[in-house]
Amino acid sequence: MRSDKLTNPKIDFYITNLIFAEIRNASDRYLLQLLIDASEISLMSPSVSSLEYVKSLALKMGNLNDLSDADLSVLALALDIKQEREVEIWSGDFDIQNVCTSLNIKYYDLLKRSITEKRSFIWRCTACKAVFQKKMDHCPECGNITFHRIVKQRSSI
Repeated sequence: MRSDKLTNPKIDFYITNLIFAEIRNASDRYLLQLLIDASEISLMSPSVSSLEYVKSLALKMGNLNDLSDADLSVLALALDIKQEREVEIWSGDFDIQNVCTSLNIKYYDLLKRSITEKRSFIWRCTACKAVFQKKMDHCPECGNITFHRIVKQRSSI
């Protein structure tokens, strides 16, 4: 998440505890820890209220099943920071970008593969065609375990 302290002292970088925990490569983890220790990057956790709000929004949009707890923590922390200053999330994950559009949070993808429209999704059972807000282990209507994620609504960004 970018809030260019490394190149511009007016911009701050943040990372959540869950994102830090996902870093498995020892040298990457060590370098990141050095940046945290040098106060170049702040290690923070989001508020519970922002985390719940982001989960609720992602569920309504149909993105919740495709967002990890770490993804949700980044979105929630950005929402917390947004209360005080402008914030931008660096991510190539389309589900994160999609939720960012509803939160009015800027996003940046280093590979320049950003979404072109905001989408809301639903899940449809491939057997009985029952529709659900989130993907389930099995369809409560027929017991089938295969679902398709389909676009419920599209809107321009």
